Amino acid sequence: MPQYCAVPHCKNKRGGHQFPNVIKSRKEWIVKIKRAVTPTGKLWEPGEHDVVCSDHFSTDDYISCNSGRENKIKKLKPGAIPTLFPGHTESSTERGKRALKRKLTVLTEEEVQDNNIIELECQQTFKPFSSTRIILDATEIPIEKPSHVLSQRVTFSNYKNRNTLKTMIGISPNGLVTFVSPSYGGSCSDRQIIENSELYVKSSEFFGAGESIMADRGILVQDLFASANVKVNIPTMLRGKHQLGPDDVVRDRRIASQRIHVERVIGLAKTYKIITVPLPYQLIPLGSKLVFICFMLCNFRTSIVS
Repeated sequence: MPQYCAVPHCKNKRGGHQFPNVIKSRKEWIVKIKRAVTPTGKLWEPGEHDVVCSDHFSTDDYISCNSGRENKIKKLKPGAIPTLFPGHTESSTERGKRALKRKLTVLTEEEVQDNNIIELECQQTFKPFSSTRIILDATEIPIEKPSHVLSQRVTFSNYKNRNTLKTMIGISPNGLVTFVSPSYGGSCSDRQIIENSELYVKSSEFFGAGESIMADRGILVQDLFASANVKVNIPTMLRGKHQLGPDDVVRDRRIASQRIHVERVIGLAKTYKIITVPLPYQLIPLGSKLVFICFMLCNFRTSIVS
């Protein structure tokens, strides 16, 4: 019985390499092949017998054989991941051209000019990360301790060590607030907030193919946006290393120098006292609106990006 390759658009049916059991490596394989579930758009999860054929691995990914005869089944090096996807690049490029063509037929001349200005600003301000369209970070505002035990647990933030409301904020590279999520209890994770936001649910409307997001180290959402061909730039994880390599240090410094803008915007919004003093329990249902208004008002103040 033929065993088909799990990579989209790949026609090979001669078998291949099974997905690794190590969770980290398995997730890297899933993100790399960019196979999405059609109804939901979420990344596909491989089954027990799903494989990736050898066409998607380079020769450096295999253990060299010193014996005189060639092995029929090549063995991958530990940590090897598929990197060769000739069909992916072509299809994503074609989709990008079609999407751009549809967009240009709808946009007015003024809107096209505005988009060109934004593109130019991104290239000048974010030279190493010119594809960045939004910089994300979470912020929390204090609330009064609820009387109900369940509400106390949902709103308690281990990071702030008190009851809070948590919101995800996004700004453009030029410092304009472009995204404010609804507010959730302080116990909610960054990933949960993004999964339930329009930024992910309607990602095709927010991002084009090949664009990217910049975020803090704790916002691990690369797999959510991989199927839309949107990259998430975050500082490098140590992952068992004692120290980072020189290239990683330089890259992280560049990310930090640009990501600091969203923290400055958050600081600017918190000059409004209404979101810095504990919010009365009766006003918690209005928390999302209060945060939204304060951050939108920042767009009418002097830009924090010169």
